[in-house]
Amino acid sequence: MGTKDNKRLKSISSALFAIAQGKFNMRIPRTKEDDVIESIIVLVNMMAEEMRETLQLYSELHIQTEHQEHLYIVFILDKSLNIQYVSSDVMTELGYKAEDLIHKPFLILLSKTHNDLWRTKGNKLLYPMKYNKRHSLILLDKNRTERPYYCIITPLFSTGSQNQNFMVSIYEPILQARMLEDKATHKRPAIYRKQKSYKPPNVLTNVKDRKLLRAIYQYIIENLEKPLPHLPELANKFGTNEFKLKYGFKQMYGITVFRFLKKERIKKGKLLLENTSLPIKTIAEMCGYSNPSHFSKDFRAAIGVSPRRSR
Repeated sequence: MGTKDNKRLKSISSALFAIAQGKFNMRIPRTKEDDVIESIIVLVNMMAEEMRETLQLYSELHIQTEHQEHLYIVFILDKSLNIQYVSSDVMTELGYKAEDLIHKPFLILLSKTHNDLWRTKGNKLLYPMKYNKRHSLILLDKNRTERPYYCIITPLFSTGSQNQNFMVSIYEPILQARMLEDKATHKRPAIYRKQKSYKPPNVLTNVKDRKLLRAIYQYIIENLEKPLPHLPELANKFGTNEFKLKYGFKQMYGITVFRFLKKERIKKGKLLLENTSLPIKTIAEMCGYSNPSHFSKDFRAAIGVSPRRSR
């Protein structure tokens, strides 16, 4: 068996080991070969994607977000799209050391398909001041294994400066095989445990409703700098009603809409304070606060220190 075949078999082994640990953000790179090994690669990739979607649904229905671990990967890029900062999750999730990435082109982390897209469209897409979009990206880990994510790309501007940076952020639950964990500890699966306390009626039985709530969640994340519509208006915007939005969002994510909005605004503010030189007033505006003092008050209540001390 040739070196290339051994390398592909090793990739299959690594992917299966990751799946066994409940890690489904992994894809084996495809080659141009047309043989049994390549067929197995296709099947393993399909299996990982199916398990990821299934456990995402399980997580949304039965595990409140505030009790989950989350993956929060952040890159800060300069105007040439070279990496200036990486969060610690980049190292733990993708296997790189900080020195492997700092001052290197972001292109080195992208799969070939997304690499080409970034080269041809990246600058045109990213430079408008109010750009804040969600994208599907496939990143390569240290072993050059493909890992699909959804990310948000946001431009960062500094007052009085011509320099422009970009923030690429990935935020999603770390999906673990919770049903297998329950079985291993001889517990009844969480979906069958009897709830003692009263809960509002479950409004998440419809697949369409769950998809709609995910869209609202993403809308909030992508528009933190804008005033959030009142719940009836927000519900109408997405073709649902206030009842489903109010109770469905809490059931799905374990937090109310407005608490989630404030939490994400403060999280974004903390990241900008610690990793940019932007004025606090500018950061407050980028986080949806027209009054910097209100931002400071909410920030202190959530983090325990003032924005200036956090910086």
